[in-house]
Amino acid sequence: MKRRYQQQFKALGSSVSLTLLADNQSVVDSAFRFLFKSVNAFEQRFSRFLPDSELTLINHRAGQRTKISQAMTKILKESINLSIISNGLFSPLILPSLQRAGYAGSITNDFRLDDDALDYSSRSSINSVDKIRLGRDWIEIPSDAAIDLGGIGKGYLLDELALGLNERDINDYWLSLGGDIVLSGQDVDGFGWRVQIAPASDAHDIKRIIIAAPDERLAMATSGTIKRRGSNWHHIIDPATGLPAETDIMSATVVAERGVVADVTAKAVVIGGRLVADELFSKGLIKAYLLQLSGTKKIISKGDYIK
Repeated sequence: MKRRYQQQFKALGSSVSLTLLADNQSVVDSAFRFLFKSVNAFEQRFSRFLPDSELTLINHRAGQRTKISQAMTKILKESINLSIISNGLFSPLILPSLQRAGYAGSITNDFRLDDDALDYSSRSSINSVDKIRLGRDWIEIPSDAAIDLGGIGKGYLLDELALGLNERDINDYWLSLGGDIVLSGQDVDGFGWRVQIAPASDAHDIKRIIIAAPDERLAMATSGTIKRRGSNWHHIIDPATGLPAETDIMSATVVAERGVVADVTAKAVVIGGRLVADELFSKGLIKAYLLQLSGTKKIISKGDYIK
């Protein structure tokens, strides 16, 4: 009989919660080692807050061709593709705008830069990803640009973690990276995983998101305009303006087949509003959404996964 195993720790500037179901302790121990190692490796490679990360090297060498890893190539291809699909509501080139708006440091160091070399706030706000030149193992970004992968990173990592678990024959799991979630299979009760979402302004109005089939894998992400600790602004930047988005959406939760899609589209919906949510839903890119309108308790939802 399968048992539930769980580990929690801090990483990526947030809380990581990993839940696995298995009937073999050694398999679980090996899986947790893989998950922990993968999360740490991701942060070391893709964090813009680390002066020796691969991403920092790319930004430091803006205007020059820089050799990159297969992992970096993969996430950048996803970023470019989803920027196009979202009609520019997501862009990996918003780092200068983020820093000018005040998001200079990580949530764990009180928004202060630890190294002046990480400050790109004087560079331009470039929205279009067609300015990125990406080869098989190299990249060149404009000399006046800088990349941030915060808008896609957790979703990308969730997909990679899920793939690794499936390769290890673990098919029942719940993984959460700061609230972005990937779910697969079933819980110990034999039913699909169930998620409760309490809207920000009314904890009594709780919606459930349920995986209908026990052999299904889904990803979920939530984004919103709630102000971050230590700041008087929210962190969702509209690539079209380079400023915190002016929107009537306080919070958006989306359900998709992949983590990268959920991660990016949640932010795109916050910026673009319900019309964008309906468009993404009609195209099948997202399977469900739950929106809370700013300044109200009104909740709007669509999709069979939301009860």
